[in-house]
Amino acid sequence: MAWTRVLTALAMAFIVGWAMTLALRREEAQRLEKQPGNAKSRILSATDLTILALLVVALLAPNYLVRGGPYVQRVAVWAAGMTLVAAYACWKKTREQVRRWLEETWWFVRVIFPLLLVGVFIVGVIGPGLSLPNWLAIGRVLGAKKAVVYVGTIIVLGTIGGWFAGTFIFR
Repeated sequence: MAWTRVLTALAMAFIVGWAMTLALRREEAQRLEKQPGNAKSRILSATDLTILALLVVALLAPNYLVRGGPYVQRVAVWAAGMTLVAAYACWKKTREQVRRWLEETWWFVRVIFPLLLVGVFIVGVIGPGLSLPNWLAIGRVLGAKKAVVYVGTIIVLGTIGGWFAGTFIFR
């Protein structure tokens, strides 16, 4: 069952990305034309990818390295990982790049956190099948049009994936 979920999630991620690219290509082209700089400046560098990989490892490591014991051990592993990420970022990035990164992160937290609290409360009260906090966050960050395309695609693909798994895999 776990492998089915992993493979379905990967397939859905590619299909949703493809559907959003097709549905929103004109809007994205207009947005990119307005931005200063060339296309090469928007491509992630090896340093950016390393920081992203370190962040993923720092967030996942506590769950895999500390199977039991007090919760403070997980926090210590997380703190060590985040210290490594911060040290690497400060070593490879300029002070201005780190400052901009932290400003963007803070903006994202300010936008998402209130919606997450409201969404978790609503989900706790009514228990819908799809995540309302995600819908609210996507709508607020990306805009209504992108949220409709994303949520619609997820609903259709989730239904098809569930039907397929129930009919052919878990009979």
